[in-house]
Amino acid sequence: YAQCMEKSDGVTVAMQDCLTAEDERMEALLNATYKKVIQAMDERQKTLLRDSQRAWLKYREGSCDTMMSVLGGTSAGLITTGWRLEMTARREYDNDILYTS
Repeated sequence: YAQCMEKSDGVTVAMQDCLTAEDERMEALLNATYKKVIQAMDERQKTLLRDSQRAWLKYREGSCDTMMSVLGGTSAGLITTGWRLEMTARREYDNDILYTS
């Protein structure tokens, strides 16, 4: 990701491509971790995690939609995708802690 951003030379479209690729990678990692975590849980825990994950996804998407509409302009996509990426990375880390506990 860092190398991609360095090669972008500050060009918005190239930077957005880097962010989108990293966001997709992190989303796949989050989904893989979620699947591992939920398999190790009892039914009550699975329900709690599933409901929590659904609420978090709704929050993440709503927050990003709001940010995008408020910011506007060419940098809005970069800022919003970067924020979405950060939120997803944090959620993946939290789920990974559940898996390794």
